[in-house]
Amino acid sequence: MLDRAFDPNYLQHNPVAPNGTAALKSLFGGGAAFPPIESTVSLSDGDLVWTLSQAVGAKADDPYTALDIFRVDGNLIREHWDVVPTTPAG
Repeated sequence: MLDRAFDPNYLQHNPVAPNGTAALKSLFGGGAAFPPIESTVSLSDGDLVWTLSQAVGAKADDPYTALDIFRVDGNLIREHWDVVPTTPAG
């Protein structure tokens, strides 16, 4: 999917994740563990797409665990921002 949907030089606005698809392949292929989440809401406006995610198996009224924002241009994802809470909601 990275080769089809992402600009090879895409910008990752996250201090712990590198720029570009080669670096992402290395990050995910290197055994990085992430809790299972699923996108439950997606919105778009112009060249921006927002996805809100919850833990797999969450109830509809459980808090969202992540917000990802993608900038799309020419059918490729060019930039990514993510917002992840540092403390659980409640």
